[in-house]
Amino acid sequence: AFEEVVTSTGMNNVWVMGAGKARRNPEKLMVPKILRAMLSQLIHTFRYIVIDGPAPRVCLESAELAPVADAVLLVLRRKISGKRDVDETIRLIRNRGAEVLGCVLVDA
Repeated sequence: AFEEVVTSTGMNNVWVMGAGKARRNPEKLMVPKILRAMLSQLIHTFRYIVIDGPAPRVCLESAELAPVADAVLLVLRRKISGKRDVDETIRLIRNRGAEVLGCVLVDA
């Protein structure tokens, strides 16, 4: 049951599933087939599922999240995210068959 892996945030209808303990081979969890199976159980309970991951150029395994998502929203850091890096990240995501919904620019 999802209650075993998610925690209420105290905000109305917002739940969180943490990363848990560090694993020896975290890339095994990134296999699209395994992710799809996990998410297929959650979509019956939750209206929206947001997956947060590191930039694909920093952690290539996170690019494997893209195909299991309906869309990707990039978070860019002002003065840090260069155009070339952003273009390459979008290319990586699109090459995996995912749609880039847009970008959010943050100051941090």
